[in-house]
Amino acid sequence: MNNLIVASTLAVWLGTSAQAAGRARDDGNSTVLVQHEVGWKGYEARMKEFVEFAANADVSALMGLMSRAAIEAEGPERIKARLVNEFIPFFAQRRSLHKVTAVNRAVGPTGFLGYWFDTYIVTASGDVRPFTIVVIHEGGDLVVHEVIVNRCRMNRHPFCP
Repeated sequence: MNNLIVASTLAVWLGTSAQAAGRARDDGNSTVLVQHEVGWKGYEARMKEFVEFAANADVSALMGLMSRAAIEAEGPERIKARLVNEFIPFFAQRRSLHKVTAVNRAVGPTGFLGYWFDTYIVTASGDVRPFTIVVIHEGGDLVVHEVIVNRCRMNRHPFCP
């Protein structure tokens, strides 16, 4: 319940009403600001799977989670380079995921595609560092389409450290 109050207070602090910011949900472990609640849990599980594989430097598993459209657009070597040089070092620092996550629908020209997860890692030293992962439905699978680390998205992340 305290997390729910914090999330509601945070929505007001950001200059929006709780309704405009989305509903605050307390699942017992974390507070999630959800713009659209339908079906997002499976997408969240895929996001957490990506974080776990990245923290364990499992490039092969990470490549298996990546969107085929993203791989085709950027090329497999560029995707692998970003995994090794950006994402694995970022997530290797994590002690845990932060308890606050903003979830928003990812909508493309053909309609609903998936969800944006704007959240944070907590490092071993206690620092909070922002990241964003976009999980989409592609060819019958839930895949990671985009990852942004060390950048706070104003008006998307609940707070910018």
